[in-house]
Amino acid sequence: MARPRKADQNGRDTGELIYDCAVDLMYERGFHGTSLRDVAKAVGVQMSTLYYYYNSKQALLLFIMTRTTNALSEMVRAAMKPGQTPIEQLERAITAHVEFHAQRPKEARIAETELRSLEPENLKEIVTIRDEYEEIFATAIKAGQICGDFGSADVRITVRAMLVALTDVANWFKPDGRLTLDEVSATYRNLFLDGLSARVAAPLAPSQSA
Repeated sequence: MARPRKADQNGRDTGELIYDCAVDLMYERGFHGTSLRDVAKAVGVQMSTLYYYYNSKQALLLFIMTRTTNALSEMVRAAMKPGQTPIEQLERAITAHVEFHAQRPKEARIAETELRSLEPENLKEIVTIRDEYEEIFATAIKAGQICGDFGSADVRITVRAMLVALTDVANWFKPDGRLTLDEVSATYRNLFLDGLSARVAAPLAPSQSA
């Protein structure tokens, strides 16, 4: 049985219309402030049509988060080519992550802030996908440490600090702002690659007794 179709002036069918409207509403109102009835009204369909695609609001949220995280992972992996040095791979991973969050800020914000709204099994599924994504960055950093390009920073802390900073681009970047997207990406690349560069840190001075 074919799913009911409805197209707008841009040629998006019902499924894409539901997805786009749900993203807009959840971005503006949050998960708990958005009802399936709100989504159906925004799309211009009956509730029965909406339920044909998603049997619950939780299922809709899970789909948005899964689709967004997988798309991000695919974009970053595609930017990293075999044969690149760890520095080159990390540079391209940082750039792709920043570009994704600047270009798709609504989905990125939902994927980041609505983890708390997922039911336990759905949360477990998304956390697994996110862990696999973090491993892309961790692998590049470990390879850089092995070949001597990067110092001996704690990899997990480094990856999490890096991703928190890069993901925040979705919250503040404006295409007409002070910096271009290329300049923002370059700033983050310089910041983190300089911080990871292999150099011997000076030992901490021993505390002095009064």
